[in-house]
Amino acid sequence: MSPDETPLLDEDTYRAVCDAATAALRSGRPYYDDFAPLFLNLLEHRPELTEWLHLTYPLVILDEFQDTDPVQYQILLRIQPKRIVILYDRYQMIYGWRGSRIERPVQAMKDLSIPKAAKTELKTIHRVGEGSALARFIQ
Repeated sequence: MSPDETPLLDEDTYRAVCDAATAALRSGRPYYDDFAPLFLNLLEHRPELTEWLHLTYPLVILDEFQDTDPVQYQILLRIQPKRIVILYDRYQMIYGWRGSRIERPVQAMKDLSIPKAAKTELKTIHRVGEGSALARFIQ
């Protein structure tokens, strides 16, 4: 970062986040289920983090979207990516017990204002074979 740029996270906030993470790790926490709620809380209290995410990650690719739980979905809505690729297989949903819902991809299209014309149904498996096939599809 150049000297004339203003950091998106001020030093006090950065230090507080680092200190809290260090304390949590030293005390044996956080656990897996703590990460998404902690991240959502951070996004809610530090909107500059969302700005940083937009600048750092101009494209968000979400795979296995059918298994998105409610907190993960709230994170997505809070971030509102400028460009997004959502990959899902409605026949592969395995985390219903964590709150994933089969209608979530359709809801995401509404909530993120994704036009129906942007939806594409894959008829070819892009995860095997030539490594660049999925990248070309996304482009």
